[in-house]
Amino acid sequence: MVGSCQLPVNQVIPFLGIVPDSIRKIVSTKIPDYILTIENLASFNRHCREVDDNGIILYTAGFLGPQSSRVLKILDNQIDKNIPFFHWGDIDTGGINIAKHVGQTISRQLNLHLMSKSLLQEAGIKPKRKIIRLPKMMIDGSPVAKLVAEFLDQSPVLVLEQENIDPVSPLENSRIQGL
Repeated sequence: MVGSCQLPVNQVIPFLGIVPDSIRKIVSTKIPDYILTIENLASFNRHCREVDDNGIILYTAGFLGPQSSRVLKILDNQIDKNIPFFHWGDIDTGGINIAKHVGQTISRQLNLHLMSKSLLQEAGIKPKRKIIRLPKMMIDGSPVAKLVAEFLDQSPVLVLEQENIDPVSPLENSRIQGL
């Protein structure tokens, strides 16, 4: 039987990797300004090194596994409902489906970070492979549903790998976008 221990992480910079299976409880001694999930490891590493603010950043490794989903739900339940949750991923079929999955894992609205039509038009490229059509899903007014509609309405179709975008704080980006 493995005993439990407390691990203070307030002095860990730029980040600390913890296997989600080992997390049973999270006790925050400081209220974060936001929670951000990031799909890609290179973007996660850059964000943690380059953005110095008061967010909690979680690497999803693509789709959240069951234990990572459990940790995200713990945060969702324990963090004040006024603290925004964001997701940053690729703007392609897979990335949009991952954002949808993250949004379905939490009980509050998921805001998209660096995933917009304007950014796609500015930095997107033609896909190397044929795009698998996204169903017109989630006609619910959510940020992910809005991105799906914008992605489906493109001509020509463009995709954007998040590694091609420089990281910025979701708080700064949401001020720019008027969230």
